[in-house]
Amino acid sequence: MTVKTMEVNPRTFTVSGEDIHLYLHTYGTVGIVSDIQISLVPKVPWSQWIVSFPSWEEAANGDLLVFGIPVILFKNEERLNRLMARCEEIGIGVANPHIWDMQEGGRSYSHDRLWDLERSFKPVKPEEAGGSVLRASYLLQDDTIRSSIVIFISGVLRMSRSSVCFGGVVVERKQPCTLRDGTVLYADIYRPDEPEKEYPVLLMRQPYGRAIASTVSHAHPLWYAQHGYIVVIQDVRGRGDSQGEFIPFIHEAQDGYDAVEWAAKLPGSTGRVGMYGFSYQGSTQWAAASAHPPHLKAIAPAMCAADLYHGMFYPHGRFAIREHLPWAYQLARDTARRLGDSEAERYCTQMMRSPDALIWQLPVLGEHHPVLRKYFPAYFEWCEHSGYDAYWAERDWLPKVKERPVPSLQIGGWYDVFLMGTMQSYEALQQEPGSPELFHRLIVGPWTHIPWGRKAGGVDHGDQADGDIHLEQVRWFDYWLKDKRDAELFHEPAIRYFERGSNVWRHSDRTSLMQPAAESSLWYLQGGEKPANGALGGGSLSPEEPGGAPSVPDVFVYDARLPMSLESYLPLDRSPAQDRYEILVYTSEPLESPMHILGSPKATIYFQTLGGPTDLVATLSVVLPDGTARFLAVGRTELSREQVEGWGKAEISLRPCALHLDRGSSIRLELTGSGFPLFARHPNHADADLHRAGAESLRIATVAVGSQSGMASFIALPNL
Repeated sequence: MTVKTMEVNPRTFTVSGEDIHLYLHTYGTVGIVSDIQISLVPKVPWSQWIVSFPSWEEAANGDLLVFGIPVILFKNEERLNRLMARCEEIGIGVANPHIWDMQEGGRSYSHDRLWDLERSFKPVKPEEAGGSVLRASYLLQDDTIRSSIVIFISGVLRMSRSSVCFGGVVVERKQPCTLRDGTVLYADIYRPDEPEKEYPVLLMRQPYGRAIASTVSHAHPLWYAQHGYIVVIQDVRGRGDSQGEFIPFIHEAQDGYDAVEWAAKLPGSTGRVGMYGFSYQGSTQWAAASAHPPHLKAIAPAMCAADLYHGMFYPHGRFAIREHLPWAYQLARDTARRLGDSEAERYCTQMMRSPDALIWQLPVLGEHHPVLRKYFPAYFEWCEHSGYDAYWAERDWLPKVKERPVPSLQIGGWYDVFLMGTMQSYEALQQEPGSPELFHRLIVGPWTHIPWGRKAGGVDHGDQADGDIHLEQVRWFDYWLKDKRDAELFHEPAIRYFERGSNVWRHSDRTSLMQPAAESSLWYLQGGEKPANGALGGGSLSPEEPGGAPSVPDVFVYDARLPMSLESYLPLDRSPAQDRYEILVYTSEPLESPMHILGSPKATIYFQTLGGPTDLVATLSVVLPDGTARFLAVGRTELSREQVEGWGKAEISLRPCALHLDRGSSIRLELTGSGFPLFARHPNHADADLHRAGAESLRIATVAVGSQSGMASFIALPNL
């Protein structure tokens, strides 16, 4: 706890605090503790304490704390409780306090957080009573005081320790930050154990509990503190200990601005603030950056989106139900805990761990989620707004970030659910040329959302898989917050990525990994004597364009009651699913020479449909010599109407990927009607609202895929 002292002459000194107007009039040395003003009672005679009070009329208009004479006036007990709770929260003890409620004829309480001791108040002679009664007998002479709740403190205020030494750093727990609307957020602050120095600040704002501090992906805050930073981990509004109501994302721009500016003014701060963290903690960085707080100098958002619709909730134009239904239950669980509903908390925990039954239930916006309706109604808003509209525009920070960008180190994972959001934000900011005073970087590792390790989806990515990501973040913040202008950082290629297959970290100067590459290899869909249904069918991929007589189109049937499965973006073996006849499968011959892929594959497919509208989902995998077919990328588009006369043309952008294919490997493309539950299924019904469609609305669609001379379907693979 930082205490600043000052010499004060006999005069009135006014400070505004949290719902408290503080009037200071005393002699001697006064201590001001953090942002709650507590005086060290000067050792002067009682006669000198009662001089030149602010008028009692002025005092009665608000809450009053008079230092020197330790008296607090309150109009109601609620505010009195708030102050006493606040003193406890930041570790301030009071020696022998008593409270008199003048509204009830002088009823007295002993303050032990409960008003449980009553005794009648009678003014007595000073020599017969303690100091509290003596001071009360003075104040009771004023009629205004008789209508207030008054606390008299006999003795001095006692400050207990609010900081501890942990792991070689100083930890200040539950430090308050008052926002512009009066809401108080709480943070833990980690400081290097050298208080005489000043340090830049790293701020993380999160909804899961300050103690976690994104340590599922990032180093513990004390590690950053030991690298010369003040680290602030703050509960966002309505989460953890922070006040207010939690509405996902909606307050994070304004609150983030206030939190950054508060952090910049912390004792020992240089005034330079950076933000870090992943997932929701990454989104809070984009939100704060959109408000342009002047002391925010750099950010490092990981695995998140600045445009929530395209980059997080609807990355393929379909609601990412497999990710967001369990997450909604996680957030509902925390709300239930705050409100003391242990039964709902247990149910939400169960649904987080085993969501499959609920994911299959229809409609998506049905009434089978009563706990979400009560504790997390935002989930239904996400589903109701299935297109980009004003709701999502309010949750899209990219346009404002682009107006005045802040340097950003963006971190993604090839298997992360929010990879598209990371790529989209990076691409948007790379439209302007960089300079040593403003540039952006992108790092993409072989990681899923959690954890960031060497093994994912049954693949060992080697002992370099972590990419020194912790050190890379410190290097980034050292450049912007400490003026360690590492010339190499600016001149290095903008993208650093892990290439699967070779298990090597590579660099690229591309401004985007989602747009068409300068060079691509085209692999054409070819029919055979057998239909292309299933991996044992006649479908193939060839670098040669089809010629000769038209081949018989390949056909799959998509029954929305039995959607084809895609569980995640992990490099899992797809070969069991590829035996299904509801999937068209096209496989190349084993490669005769190695191939490098970097970027977003693009599929161009000629089709006809019976029934619909429906979806067309393209999934790419790499087939190893042992027959394992490991997932690589996926994309979807809607075939918006029945197409029976002539052929339609569909273009599908797949997720970006980076891969080294060894000689002997093969490329495989799947075409089907769904990727469930990774994203919500299409009901194949023109009149059905996608998220209100019940089981009775599910239909069957038939899709024919053609590939012949002059109408060739193909997959374009972006070359390194």
